[in-house]
Amino acid sequence: MPPLIPVGGALKIAISGKCSATSDWSCIFHWSYGGTEPSQADCAALALLARTTFSTEFTPLMTEAMTITQAEVIDLASAMGSSAIDAATTTGSRTGGVLPASAAVLVHKTTQLRYRGGHPRTYLPCGSATDINTADTWSADLVSAVNGAYNVFQGSLNAHTQGGTTLGNEIAISYVNKVANPIPPFRRAAPLVLPILDFATEAAIATVRRRLGRR
Repeated sequence: MPPLIPVGGALKIAISGKCSATSDWSCIFHWSYGGTEPSQADCAALALLARTTFSTEFTPLMTEAMTITQAEVIDLASAMGSSAIDAATTTGSRTGGVLPASAAVLVHKTTQLRYRGGHPRTYLPCGSATDINTADTWSADLVSAVNGAYNVFQGSLNAHTQGGTTLGNEIAISYVNKVANPIPPFRRAAPLVLPILDFATEAAIATVRRRLGRR
């Protein structure tokens, strides 16, 4: 697989952790930035901000089976862009019974682009057994809490200045277009950067099967 094409003025933020100390989970975000390209120290500070804010907002919505272990920030402007990891473990504190690792709360995001197959989304490892409303939906209280937590997390990064780098807003990056390039790996000639215009937490219980451990 060839490397991804660089994207100027964009950061990748990956927050990851464990479920029951065996299965891995990860949430990937992208943010625009202006000013100078971030240094390694800038990336480290941004990773700390992302991890601590994410932990503060979401561990109350995660069961004790879920832990947050690190945040990584990568400058996508070039193959040599700075990066850094901020590592510290925070454990979920929500009571109510542990769910399978595959259960997730889906945050659906909106861009100006209309296309088949959905839109940018984030699968959050939140919710407990008592947060289930019906066989396939979360409670309204959990949906509202996740939506509020995501709003705070997003707001903590929007317009944040670190050194000579000023973050813009959350974005999505599209590297693939099977219509324009039907040959695997279906890459665009240039990645498409899409500002996130809005987001909403869905009531339907989402699943991420790859979070289930293999035996």
